[in-house]
Formats: sequence, structure tokens, C-alpha cells
Amino acid sequence: MWITCIAYPQFLVQDYVRAGAISPVSADIILSGGYDNTVRMYDTRINASVFTVDHGAPVESVLFLPTGGVFLSAGMVLHITNFMMV
Repeated sequence: MWITCIAYPQFLVQDYVRAGAISPVSADIILSGGYDNTVRMYDTRINASVFTVDHGAPVESVLFLPTGGVFLSAGMVLHITNFMMV
């Protein structure tokens, strides 16, 4: 599935969204990554960011693992985040 356009509230995104992924568990949960070095998780049911990770480098790609509780973010570095343990 390709995400062609996602409208986020402007105050939540500091730069263009470069990567996006939809949770395999809930279509209401969306990840975004960008050149502001952050990965943000949004819940469309409340129209808000619910989780933010400082990736430490520009984010080129994000991917949920099949369980939905872990995601990968990649750019110059690769991060594996288990947000269920945070």
C-alpha cells in the first residue's frame, strides 16, 4: 500500500513528511518520518500525535513490523523502536 498524501496539522510537523506507514493492527495509527529527525505516531481518531521519537538523523523510511508494536525508522542510521515498552 502506498501513501500518496497525508494531511497533518501543520503545528505537528516541522518539515515535509518523507516517509509514512499505516499500522498493520489499526488503520487509525499512522507513522511519519521526515528531515526534522523525528518519527511521529498519529492517531486519526483523536487527530493528534501520540508518540514522538528523536531519530537523530533525517528519516527516509518507516516500517511497522507485523505485530504493530515495533517499528523501524531508517535514514543514515537504523532504529528499532518497541513503543509498547516505553
